[in-house]
Amino acid sequence: MPILYSTVVLPSASDIIAFANSLASRWMQPDDILLEPAPASLVRHLWIGPISCRQENDLFYASDAWPFTLVHRILNMCTALRSLSIINLYAQLWYQLEGQVPRTVQALCLGPIHGRIDISELRCRDVLRSITSFDTYMADWEVHDIVTSPTIRRFCRFYSEPRKVQLAFEQLPCVSKATTLERIQIVCCDEDVRDAAQVLAHFADSHWCDDRRIVLTSKSGFFGLHRDGIGALYEDWAVGHGLD
Repeated sequence: MPILYSTVVLPSASDIIAFANSLASRWMQPDDILLEPAPASLVRHLWIGPISCRQENDLFYASDAWPFTLVHRILNMCTALRSLSIINLYAQLWYQLEGQVPRTVQALCLGPIHGRIDISELRCRDVLRSITSFDTYMADWEVHDIVTSPTIRRFCRFYSEPRKVQLAFEQLPCVSKATTLERIQIVCCDEDVRDAAQVLAHFADSHWCDDRRIVLTSKSGFFGLHRDGIGALYEDWAVGHGLD
């Protein structure tokens, strides 16, 4: 069972509801003797939200189907969580959820169009090392606050299509003021990896900062004939957590 609970993906409202209900109980032997650890304490990596733009799902952006109270409950119970991804959550709801992020979380992924990431409001601020922002406009001061945070080592801007990439390049000068940041990554998806690489090269020519911490990554954001930015983001996440 620990293997089953270590990495958890909840792509639909029904999955969130079922998982929250499962965490409400404890491991029980047939004779009703309580066993430890509790299921929630085994969860290390958690993805909440759709894993594809193309598949039917009820957790589209700002959907009323989000069982928000149960998401609260899950986060409160997963006391050993290390990485958390929340996809398609309405930006205004993030402000109500940020205080529930477990204090053990080291990697946080949000988007698209997520709310402001105020590290000082997060219980995990002392251990948070990595932030991924997906398809979200961020003001210069927001980027500055993240990259200059003393705990943050990696900041990733992940874009599902080329037309959204330019601002990330324009904000690269913020990196020069970051003393503890080890890597800032700009990921660009396009129909083909080579097309995405050309887009990155184009913007790099006009906005490049001479900083070895800057990493440019090109990806195909198409699955079959269809663009799927969330699918590309999930693919990266799954590979990083051994689900490929």
